[in-house]
Amino acid sequence: MKDNKNLDQVMELLQNGVKDVFTSEKYLNYLTMLSKFHNYSYNNVLLISLQNPNATLVAGYNDWVKKHHRYVKKGEKGIKIIAPSPYKKEVSVPILDNNGNKVIVDGKPLMEEKNIQAMSFRTVSVFDVSQTDGEPLPQLLSELTDNVKNYNELFEAIKAYSEYPINFEDISGDIKGYCSYKDKRIAIKNGMSESQTIKTAIHETAHSHLHEPNPNDPIRDSRNIKEVQAESVAFVVSNYFGIDTSEYSFNYIAAWGNLELNELKNSLSIIQKEASAMINGIEEKYQELSKSREAELKIANEQEVGYDRDADGLDDSRDSSYTASIESSEQILYDQPKYSKEENMRIIDDLKRDIPIQDYAQALGFTVMSVGRYFTLKEHDSVRIDPDKNRFVQNSTGVKGSIIDFVMQFENTDKTTAIRRLLDYSGIHSELTNSRSNVNHKINRNDQTKNKKLSLPERAAHMKNVFAYLINTRKIDSKVVSSWVNNHNLYQDTHNNCVFVTYDKSGKPEFASQRGTNTSKTFKADISGSNYDTCHFINNNAKSLIITESVIDCMSVQTILQAHGRDLNNYNYLSLNGTTKVNALHNALSQSETSSVIIAVDNDSAGRVALDNIKSIVANTDKDIKVIEYLPKNEKDWNAELVANVEKEKNALNNDKSSLKDQIINCTHRADELNQNIIDKKIQKSMERSV
Repeated sequence: MKDNKNLDQVMELLQNGVKDVFTSEKYLNYLTMLSKFHNYSYNNVLLISLQNPNATLVAGYNDWVKKHHRYVKKGEKGIKIIAPSPYKKEVSVPILDNNGNKVIVDGKPLMEEKNIQAMSFRTVSVFDVSQTDGEPLPQLLSELTDNVKNYNELFEAIKAYSEYPINFEDISGDIKGYCSYKDKRIAIKNGMSESQTIKTAIHETAHSHLHEPNPNDPIRDSRNIKEVQAESVAFVVSNYFGIDTSEYSFNYIAAWGNLELNELKNSLSIIQKEASAMINGIEEKYQELSKSREAELKIANEQEVGYDRDADGLDDSRDSSYTASIESSEQILYDQPKYSKEENMRIIDDLKRDIPIQDYAQALGFTVMSVGRYFTLKEHDSVRIDPDKNRFVQNSTGVKGSIIDFVMQFENTDKTTAIRRLLDYSGIHSELTNSRSNVNHKINRNDQTKNKKLSLPERAAHMKNVFAYLINTRKIDSKVVSSWVNNHNLYQDTHNNCVFVTYDKSGKPEFASQRGTNTSKTFKADISGSNYDTCHFINNNAKSLIITESVIDCMSVQTILQAHGRDLNNYNYLSLNGTTKVNALHNALSQSETSSVIIAVDNDSAGRVALDNIKSIVANTDKDIKVIEYLPKNEKDWNAELVANVEKEKNALNNDKSSLKDQIINCTHRADELNQNIIDKKIQKSMERSV
């Protein structure tokens, strides 16, 4: 009876809410809610909107715990929605013969009892994410913008989803586009912004799906209703894909209040179903196109044999000639003692990672143009540059690879010269030769790279892999890890990678990098759109700046400082993600009144070169800054030092336990001996008295 009463109350709320929602402001709120919950029925979207207009993500009590590792806070009131409640019931049905005809006996059909599944409805409670606590969740909605992320791919996905072909035309006046049912095609006005083009394409596609004339259905909605339906679908789908919808008003929606309740419900149902189908359909096409484009680009994984011409010889199992060429080029370039093979690899990796191919191409005088999420060159239109991987392919020649391959191909030079030119371009050459004349050289990156939006990887529903990797494998203190998580500087993505994020002054993500948690396969990468003029910089407005080569080293230093009772907020932190990004150091020094710089780079040849270069940069500022060298004593980097120290302490503790155990055993034996001596003496005295 209670369930029936709850259902009656919810249905009454719906009946009143349907009429009430058709005001401009409330209708926009409803459509915004629909973009978040497009897979819910319009009834449930309306119920959520009426009970909690600010809801962003809802789930049942158990789902929050099991799927999201969150719990509903005490005292929170659930949002009532309607859920199907199937049940079985017994009914009498006629028996049919093999031909499907009823079996007749004495003029009456022969009947049998069968159990069938019937459907009723009940109310269930869901809770918004704001009513829960627990592990962080992925970002729910994309940031609204007039420039559409991956515009080409999204527009192509809409075209692939639409049953009518979509083309651009020169359309005069205020008309942005139209749907021709007669010709079965959609036209979009040339020259509009990316966001307006996408919204118009969605609007006209909705018309083609919903309002194509049907001679078998003479009763059609009015033009006003059709426009509202199509525009509503466009709002929901656009909002879902993160496109600015602020210009939508729906002022004319108030006229709908005069319609019958069933007509209103019917339109809401049509809008919900079409928006949901379009979102799911466009997403599916988008994924298909993305996979197809990546395959066409033919940019292989880093581990593919033969992918990098500059990678040949870095491993002994391939070709020793490469290492020899690098070693000889070092003496030409740096006039320094030869680096180890590991350090050779590190310098090359820094070059390949830190210099975007599109930047260098522009410096050579090429015209860099966007093609979807890739770049091409106007002068060589078969070139595709993947900024996420910093790789390129020239489809006309089949040449592909890293920035070093690019220089060799387009400057027609050998590998040693290519490396020299890249070192000169980036300013690293002056670092490696300890030339103080160019030590303050800044790398000027093109505006196209600077303005590229940083898009963070999708969050996983938990942090298990990240915690296990950082605490158990890397030996980072759990409090340090928790502080990074709580400050939104660390989360786990859906591929179980650590994602490190730092922010600009306004709180927007500015630099992000990934580190794999799979210990059997190393993976690390900076995320496309990160600002190399800042790198990973955490500004606590402190007077001391700690500089490391990696985020893991930074967290390791924090663990050591914390163990010595230091307040971690008394330091600013800069992780260069390498050794070559001098712009980030200039930026960090300009952000606060720095009185001391603690250089905690690696204790190897490349690290010591970086140490000297950082000292020179600091010395060339007009500030009185104390420089403290803080290099690991026994290991190459600070994380290796931390791990070694933790293992050493663990072994010492085990030895102490063993030693203590031995002492206890010895003491026990000694006590037994003493007790036995006492007993023997007592027996001896007793015997003497007896005598």
